[in-house]
Amino acid sequence: MPDVVSPPIRQRIRTLVERAWATAEANGDVPALVGGTDRPAIEVAHPAKPEHGDVALNLAMKLARPLRRPPLELAMVLAAAIGAAGDDVVEAVEVAPPGFINIRLAPGFVAAELDVARAAGSAFGRLTAARP
Repeated sequence: MPDVVSPPIRQRIRTLVERAWATAEANGDVPALVGGTDRPAIEVAHPAKPEHGDVALNLAMKLARPLRRPPLELAMVLAAAIGAAGDDVVEAVEVAPPGFINIRLAPGFVAAELDVARAAGSAFGRLTAARP
């Protein structure tokens, strides 16, 4: 088993999106949620069509109502922030109406994740139960 196990891909993308969202808020590109509005969960899903990328986000559509901004506008701002923060994870970020954010993972990132799975062998994906 490898000494370092990378976090699951979905969690890595969620963290990246949270960081990009916080940066966009700090820069004033996206208004901050106010009035006790909870931050919506960042759902990382497979796009309906493979040609749309590796993962899709509907975050801009969730934010449109509380921020009173068009989802497509929010998606464009968030996509730019994700692309800027994408480091080794993201190859490309695209926006699709009505406000989806589609992400293509960098080939080097995918290869590294496959190396982690290969190195783990049959232990890959197994979790150790927490003991009380």
